[in-house]
Amino acid sequence: MSSPDWWVTIVAAGVPAVAAVNAAIIASRASKSARRAEIKAQQVRDLEERVHSKKHEMYEPMLTTFQKLLTEAPPVGTDAEEALHRLRSFSTWVLIYGSDEAIAAFRRFKQGPGDPGADMWQLYADFILAARKDLGYPETGVSREHVVGLYKADA
Repeated sequence: MSSPDWWVTIVAAGVPAVAAVNAAIIASRASKSARRAEIKAQQVRDLEERVHSKKHEMYEPMLTTFQKLLTEAPPVGTDAEEALHRLRSFSTWVLIYGSDEAIAAFRRFKQGPGDPGADMWQLYADFILAARKDLGYPETGVSREHVVGLYKADA
């Protein structure tokens, strides 16, 4: 065997070996990168779940309070103080966790109807719809009429 043939054999055997090592290194790096992306995605999902949970905790007492204000006699004494406390607490937390639409609807409800043609039920319905969207129903088909109709049907 002549000297050039010997080198050709070594190079021919070495090239696939080097390619295999490089492929293994690239696959390892890609795997680590995919794992990091998976961990980051899980962290984002966990954060979204915590925010959603916090939004639910925030909306529930306020929606109950509004519903009572609209369907029952005005609160007095301790009940009035509790309602005011909930309103103040909600005002703080809706600014942190609420969507822009929910904040605007809450402000309109809290200020009451500026237009004599509007009523509190319509403002309440707007707030309910904004809360629904904020809690994960952005494509809701529920309308103001649905919300108001549920309560007016009970009256």
